[in-house]
This record gives sequence, structure tokens and C-alpha cells, in this order.
Amino acid sequence: MRTHCHIAIDFDGVICDSANEASLAAWETSRKIWPNIFSESPSSDFYETYRLWRPVIHDCYELILLAYFVNESLRNKELINCIPSNEDFHKFRENLENENKVPFSREDALLIIGETRDELIARSTKEWQKSNPFFPGITTALAEGQANNNHTLHIVTKKPRRFVKLLLSYNGLSWSDNLLYAGEDGDKKEYLKMLLNNSSHSVIFIEDRLETLLGVEGSNELDSVKLLLAEWGYITNSDRQKLQNSNRISLLSLDSAIQLFSTGALS
Repeated sequence: MRTHCHIAIDFDGVICDSANEASLAAWETSRKIWPNIFSESPSSDFYETYRLWRPVIHDCYELILLAYFVNESLRNKELINCIPSNEDFHKFRENLENENKVPFSREDALLIIGETRDELIARSTKEWQKSNPFFPGITTALAEGQANNNHTLHIVTKKPRRFVKLLLSYNGLSWSDNLLYAGEDGDKKEYLKMLLNNSSHSVIFIEDRLETLLGVEGSNELDSVKLLLAEWGYITNSDRQKLQNSNRISLLSLDSAIQLFSTGALS
């Protein structure tokens, strides 16, 4: 008989395709911060270009700065490299910071973006929810997984709890608060440690940010956690190359993830 396991799942880029909503929230937020640079509405290329570069950002702070990067590149008619580069974006971000053009901290960014999302939801909850679709097959797999006693599904995310719950509800899913570790709760590694310490069952962690998985890989306390990188999420070619240096992190396809969420087993 297969032993029970805990499956910890990231939200954005694994369950939810939030790139379109992120670009809108980033634009609306940037209009408040840099009103002389951001117009009433973005150019027709903004959303497409932002989505292309979405994999290079890691938090709300960079989510806002990516809007500045894309907007300036389009305004200046610069040819943005069609292959998103972490190095190019990070260099741009550092230049902005060195020129004192960023009037907020990483801690402030979470609150600022949260306020913008609350405004978008107040304007039209349904439109906001529609801009955050779940990846194909994910909703059904999560529902089936919740009804399966062979494993327990956990959501572990940086996204604030109220937004995650709203999107789960929109997709017909209810989720216990004790199985949802959200942005206001703390570091993902702490939740994984809690799962290991409070149970003898195995733990699987699915994430679309390689740096997060590498951080778990580097923790001796978490050396028994199985680490999977969601290849359908927001990952870059650079991430795929770095993955070759890891002995513990494996790529996970969307089809395999759907099977895992539903049955608790990998093919």
C-alpha cells in the first residue's frame, strides 16, 4: 500500500496563470508612483511584452519595476531581447535603485500592490477573477485530490490569503485555512519544516521559481523533501540550464502534475 504524502503547491505559475493580472496591477500601481512616466493606458504592446518577461520577477517589488522596464523600453523604441534575461532586468533594476527612482521598499511593495488589487476587485470582482485563470486541468485535479485520502494538498504561496481564497472560490474550490500558507504567514521553508516535523509522511514541493527550490535544497533540515520545478510556469531558459547542476530538483510537466494532484502519485 502506498504511504500517505503531503504535496505543497505554489500558487502563481503553478496553479494560477496570473501573468495578465500582474501586468495590469503593475501598470495601475506604476501610474500612482510615476504619474509623469505612465499614461492613462498602456501601449498595445505592453501586456504582451510584460507577459513575455514575467518569468524574471520574484516578488511584488520586481513586479512593479518590470512595468517600468517594459514601459521605458517600448517608449524609447528599444528592441527588447525576445529571450527574457534575468541579468538584463536585474541590471535595469539596480540602475533605477542607484538613481533613487524607486520610492518604496520591498516590504512596501506588497502593501502597494495589495491596495491596487483591492481597487481592481472593487471595480469588478468578476473581471479580476477572469484575469487570473487556472492552468488547464488544474481545477479538476485539485478537486479530485481533495477527495483522495492517499495524500494531502497544501497551497504554499507568497500571495496574500484573501486573493488566493477569492480565486479558489471563483473556480469552485474551498480550501481549509490550515492547508493554506499565504504571503502574510512567513517563509515557505518554515511551512515545509512544520510538515516534516509534525508527520512521518513524505513531502513533495512544487514551485515555479528555481531560486526558491535551490534555497530548500540548501537546507539540511529539508533534505528529505522531494523538489519539483513546474515547467509550465514562469521559468526561463537560464533556469533550465541551472537545473542541470542540481541532483535533487526535477522538471515536472503539467500532465504529470495533474496526475500527482489528483492521485498523489507520479507516473
